[in-house]
Amino acid sequence: MEDLILIKEPLEGYTPSDVEQYLSQRNNDPDSVCHALMLVTNQFWWIEDNLYDDPPTTDRATVDAWGKLLDKLTAQIFTLANIQQKDVERLGILKAITPYMSAHGFINQSGWWRKK
Repeated sequence: MEDLILIKEPLEGYTPSDVEQYLSQRNNDPDSVCHALMLVTNQFWWIEDNLYDDPPTTDRATVDAWGKLLDKLTAQIFTLANIQQKDVERLGILKAITPYMSAHGFINQSGWWRKK
């Protein structure tokens, strides 16, 4: 499998509230939750890395807001996929959610989620 490199911020110009509104408009259907998890995961890790730029190109509050949404979406995936805490502890989050994400058309490549 080839490496995947992101060339720009995944959700530049959007906020966690925008994503929550998107999900609300779609009644939090599983495909939309998976799509949002893909985007939010990529956004979180993109901007979290920016905290270590010199000077930082993002702020802790922004990273925390995206991280809170990422945690919420991950918990939704656990519920939708009937993933138990013991499975997460045994496998780790990424391996626990990958089969469900894959069934909904997403793959994790080089640490970034993308559509298949």
